[in-house]
Amino acid sequence: MTLLGIGIFVIWWLIPFTAIVLFMQFVFEISMPYCNSNHLNILNMCATIILFVGLVFYGISAAYLLRNWPKGSIRSLETRGPFRVSRNPMYFCFIFLFIPSISMFLNNVILLLASVIFLYLFFIYIKREEFFLFSKFGEKYKEYSERTPLLIPFLKT
Repeated sequence: MTLLGIGIFVIWWLIPFTAIVLFMQFVFEISMPYCNSNHLNILNMCATIILFVGLVFYGISAAYLLRNWPKGSIRSLETRGPFRVSRNPMYFCFIFLFIPSISMFLNNVILLLASVIFLYLFFIYIKREEFFLFSKFGEKYKEYSERTPLLIPFLKT
């Protein structure tokens, strides 16, 4: 397991999906329903706020994570900062903040499907990560996973 492992995984699925969405938008001129210029201004303002919040939360999460990855190996289990409220705060940002805000900027409903697709794909990857973390940290990771939500902050499952 490497720090860059998920990046390759994301790009592998993101590029073809984005190409299909942009093609469909161009060919079928699919856009958000009932969006006139006033609605688009409000939509873009909301998208900007959501994207900004996502970038800040993602950046803070990455900073906390990088502290534990000297030279590519995990030193300790990160449970502070954003990792106190979600075991996967960076995936949360990608699925629930980045993709929806980009969809609003592009005025494209189909792009919202990316969130559903990536949620499914990330759950597959998250299970692999959890197996690795449990094998590396054992009982400490088990206790952490019992008190911290898997993906959505503050939502106990």
